[in-house]
Amino acid sequence: ASLTITLLLVELVIDQRRTLQAIGIAILSLVTYSVLYIISRGQLGMGDVKFSFPIGLFIGWYLPKMWLATIFIAFVCAGIFGLILSKTQHFNLSSGIPLGPFMYLGTFAAIGQLLIN
Repeated sequence: ASLTITLLLVELVIDQRRTLQAIGIAILSLVTYSVLYIISRGQLGMGDVKFSFPIGLFIGWYLPKMWLATIFIAFVCAGIFGLILSKTQHFNLSSGIPLGPFMYLGTFAAIGQLLIN
């Protein structure tokens, strides 16, 4: 385990441009979700805001040009899920949908795009 951590730290130091880019995109994602949290008046959970930072780090490291697309995909998928749920179950606009799984989905969609290219 300590060897893995050491190798990771060495990679972070060696590839400083990529590290700074990942941190920048993570901060940008955090700010974006924080603004959405404020605009939504708490409808977006604080857990989603906190989760945006590690997702942003991952996307910033591997797919920096896809950071906004991952957010878009997450919200579109959550919206589609909400529409389907509203037609099939007792669900209304005041019901909450956890966004975290859709944040994962947006990230995996971006990874899929990377693998296709």
